[in-house]
Amino acid sequence: MNMDIPPRQDSPNHILNALNNDCIREILIRLYDLEDFLSASKVCVQFEECSLQCPSSKLRMVKINSYLSFDNAKTLFKTFGHLIREIELERRDEKPSRLIELFKMIETFCRKNLTSLRITIGSADVFSKVLDMCSFPKLECLGFDSVSDITTHLLRTLLSLNPQLKRLELLFCIVLPFETLQIISRYAPNIESLDFVNSCFYSHDEITILTDDETIVPLASLQHLKELDLGDVFYETYEIKIDKLINKFAAKNTPIEKLFMSNYEKEDFQSSLPTLKTLEHMGLDGDTPLDSLKIILQYQTSLKSLCFNVRFMRSFTMESLLEHVSFILKFSSKNLSEISYLAQEFDIAIKDYENVVNLVKNRILIKIENFDSIDTTKDIPKHTLKINEKWLCINSVFNHLS
Repeated sequence: MNMDIPPRQDSPNHILNALNNDCIREILIRLYDLEDFLSASKVCVQFEECSLQCPSSKLRMVKINSYLSFDNAKTLFKTFGHLIREIELERRDEKPSRLIELFKMIETFCRKNLTSLRITIGSADVFSKVLDMCSFPKLECLGFDSVSDITTHLLRTLLSLNPQLKRLELLFCIVLPFETLQIISRYAPNIESLDFVNSCFYSHDEITILTDDETIVPLASLQHLKELDLGDVFYETYEIKIDKLINKFAAKNTPIEKLFMSNYEKEDFQSSLPTLKTLEHMGLDGDTPLDSLKIILQYQTSLKSLCFNVRFMRSFTMESLLEHVSFILKFSSKNLSEISYLAQEFDIAIKDYENVVNLVKNRILIKIENFDSIDTTKDIPKHTLKINEKWLCINSVFNHLS
């Protein structure tokens, strides 16, 4: 008998006939790469049927990025679209015609159950041809990352078609209409979370000057808003005022829990602020005047964590951090349990490290997120870092890459 000759496909000894459905499902579940999973599902009818019986969590969230071929993306939506709940569409270099086809397939096969859609494409122009397909009855999260050409018409249409949205992300969007916040307050009344990190608002009109009516008032009118991230946001001809925003939130009883700000007016606040009882997490620029910071600490007594962006402050050192933390501990409430610093080019000597640990031990956790690509803790023994990470935790890009 020649053992080199494989059994015929209709033979009971053929591997496809020897494997039962339970075994096939176990194989499919262990294919973590989406491209591999889709390829395996097309082996035969039995494999396709078994792929449809895999746990729904397997296909709950899918990434449609450049590593997934266009044909496999189509197969994914046609075969498994009814199982998909969350989509991350990352096709920066995709042809507009193919993007339109993908959007049509998302609407056709995923519409009923889709809860989250995050989009990273070159330009929002393609939406002009698919806007009428962008109504998703269960959609709660909509995000655009590094997308240009977002217009007022696009925003109005998308939000009016999906008034149930709870989270909106506009990240690294270079040019946003200055009416963006007004449109959100009018067409997305159920929004609970807004994220505008590294985006820019422009008026497109040299005469128009942004005012509180285009920024603070619309934000405060969102009655369900719990999270607001305006980190590294740029406003043309305008600087938002934190004390005014807090006053508006208090007047409207906005249930804000997380508030991250940057590029705001650095003049000293008024002498007092209303207390936002729901505010537990706050992010600020590292150069916020100490008198203003003191007022925030004295009146926002529900704060559990603070985060400071010091990445572009070359003068901010471990010595500065020690003084900063000492100041915060002096005026903060007992609820404050964590202070984070987003740093860059931040050398950490063993003596300064020990001074910070001695200050915060058994009192509060200090986190330093260091964006350097070199190891800034090389002078500190690893066992010392481990022992003290409950009080001083230092993470760096170097640590994640090594």
